Amino acid sequence: MFPAPVSAISHSLILLRHGLKTLGLDADRNPLRWVNANGLMERDVMTSSLFNLEEADVVASVVSSLFRSIPPNQIMVLAPYRKQVVVLREKLPSTVTTFTVDEVIGQVRPVVDVSLVRSERSGPNAKNHGVGFLKEPNRVNVLICRAKEIVIPVGSRNHFHNSRISF
Repeated sequence: MFPAPVSAISHSLILLRHGLKTLGLDADRNPLRWVNANGLMERDVMTSSLFNLEEADVVASVVSSLFRSIPPNQIMVLAPYRKQVVVLREKLPSTVTTFTVDEVIGQVRPVVDVSLVRSERSGPNAKNHGVGFLKEPNRVNVLICRAKEIVIPVGSRNHFHNSRISF
C-alpha cells in the first residue's frame, strides 16, 4: 500500500521549512529570530516620518540571504513608518512585498521580516528615543502575526529591551 500523495500546499510547506532550516532558521523551535541592528534613526523633514538607512541595509541583506532557499513570494517585509517602507522598496527587489503596519491588514506570508526603525542612535531631527507606534499592542500584534512560519524582527535589541516592549 502506498501513502497518500502529498498535496501541493503540504509539499510547499515542506520545501519552505527545509529552506528555513538550511539557513539556520527552525520555525518549529524558534518562530521568532531577532537580528540586531543599531542604525541611525532619522526623521524625514518633509513628512516627519521616521527611517533608518543602516537598518534598511541589514533588512536587504537578510532578505537576500533568504532568497538562497525561499522564493520571494514567500517573504514579506513590514515597517511601522511610511518613509522606512519607501527606503526599503528602493533597496529590495520589486518581487518582495513591503508594507507599513497599517497597509498589511489581511496579508500573510510564511516569512515576515520586520524593520523596527527605532534605535538608541538618532539624528538631529529624530530626538525621541521612545518606541512610537510600537507602544500600541495591536500594532505589534499585526507585525508579528502576519507570518505563517517565522518572523524576523530587525532592530536595536538594546533599545527595545530597555523600553520593555517584548517580542
